Amino acid sequence: RTVDNFRALNSGTQEAALVAEIATADIVTTAVGPHILKFVAPAITKGIAARPAGLAPLQVMACENAINATDILRAEVAGLWDDAAGALDAA
Repeated sequence: RTVDNFRALNSGTQEAALVAEIATADIVTTAVGPHILKFVAPAITKGIAARPAGLAPLQVMACENAINATDILRAEVAGLWDDAAGALDAA
Protein backbone atom coordinates (compact mmCIF):
# COMPACT_ATOMS: atom_id res chain seq x y z
CA ARG A 1 0.00 0.00 0.00
CA THR A 2 1.01 3.55 -0.64
CA VAL A 3 0.10 6.53 1.51
CA ASP A 4 -0.38 9.69 -0.50
CA ASN A 5 -1.70 13.23 -0.11
CA PHE A 6 0.48 14.06 2.89
CA ARG A 7 3.42 16.33 3.51
CA ALA A 8 6.10 16.21 6.19
CA LEU A 9 7.71 19.49 7.23
CA ASN A 10 10.33 20.50 9.76
CA SER A 11 8.95 23.13 12.13
CA GLY A 12 12.47 24.29 12.94
CA THR A 13 13.58 25.01 9.39
CA GLN A 14 10.36 25.26 7.35
CA GLU A 15 8.03 27.29 9.57
CA ALA A 16 6.53 29.46 6.81
CA ALA A 17 5.74 26.41 4.67
CA LEU A 18 4.36 24.59 7.71
CA VAL A 19 2.05 27.48 8.63
CA ALA A 20 0.80 27.64 5.02
CA GLU A 21 0.08 23.89 5.00
CA ILE A 22 -1.73 23.99 8.35
CA ALA A 23 -3.84 26.89 7.11
CA THR A 24 -5.45 24.63 4.49
CA ALA A 25 -5.01 21.15 5.97
CA ASP A 26 -7.72 18.77 7.12
CA ILE A 27 -5.49 16.89 9.57
CA VAL A 28 -2.26 17.77 11.37
CA THR A 29 -0.21 15.18 13.23
CA THR A 30 3.01 15.45 15.18
CA ALA A 31 5.64 12.85 15.97
CA VAL A 32 8.31 14.83 17.76
CA GLY A 33 8.28 13.56 21.33
CA PRO A 34 6.21 14.97 24.18
CA HIS A 35 8.89 17.40 25.36
CA ILE A 36 9.14 19.01 21.91
CA LEU A 37 5.43 19.82 21.55
CA LYS A 38 6.01 23.27 23.06
CA PHE A 39 8.37 24.03 20.18
CA VAL A 40 5.90 23.07 17.42
CA ALA A 41 2.94 24.80 19.10
CA PRO A 42 3.83 28.28 17.75
CA ALA A 43 3.68 27.11 14.12
CA ILE A 44 0.42 25.26 14.74
CA THR A 45 -1.05 28.36 16.39
CA LYS A 46 -0.03 30.54 13.42
CA GLY A 47 -1.47 27.99 10.99
CA ILE A 48 -4.81 27.91 12.80
CA ALA A 49 -4.91 31.71 12.83
CA ALA A 50 -4.27 31.76 9.07
CA ARG A 51 -7.11 29.35 8.21
CA PRO A 52 -9.70 30.90 5.90
CA ALA A 53 -13.24 31.11 7.21
CA GLY A 54 -15.49 28.31 6.02
CA LEU A 55 -12.98 25.46 6.12
CA ALA A 56 -13.91 22.30 7.98
CA PRO A 57 -12.54 22.11 11.53
CA LEU A 58 -8.87 21.19 11.71
CA GLN A 59 -8.15 17.84 13.34
CA VAL A 60 -4.87 17.88 15.31
CA MET A 61 -3.32 14.76 16.82
CA ALA A 62 -0.08 14.51 18.76
CA CYS A 63 1.22 11.02 17.97
CA GLU A 64 3.71 10.93 20.82
CA ASN A 65 4.71 8.20 23.22
CA ALA A 66 2.88 9.92 26.08
CA ILE A 67 -0.51 9.74 27.74
CA ASN A 68 -2.76 12.65 26.71
CA ALA A 69 -0.20 14.06 24.26
CA THR A 70 -2.89 15.79 22.23
CA ASP A 71 -4.16 17.49 25.38
CA ILE A 72 -0.61 18.63 26.14
CA LEU A 73 -0.31 20.10 22.64
CA ARG A 74 -3.70 21.80 22.94
CA ALA A 75 -2.59 23.43 26.20
CA GLU A 76 0.61 24.67 24.55
CA VAL A 77 -1.35 26.18 21.64
CA ALA A 78 -3.92 27.67 24.01
CA GLY A 79 -1.14 29.32 26.00
CA LEU A 80 -0.06 31.17 22.86
CA TRP A 81 -3.52 32.30 21.82
CA ASP A 82 -5.34 35.35 23.22
CA ASP A 83 -8.79 33.83 22.66
CA ALA A 84 -7.68 30.21 22.77
CA ALA A 85 -10.81 28.48 23.99
CA GLY A 86 -13.17 29.88 21.37
CA ALA A 87 -10.67 29.80 18.54
CA LEU A 88 -9.57 26.24 19.21
CA ASP A 89 -13.13 25.00 19.50
CA ALA A 90 -13.97 26.68 16.19
CA ALA A 91 -10.80 25.53 14.38
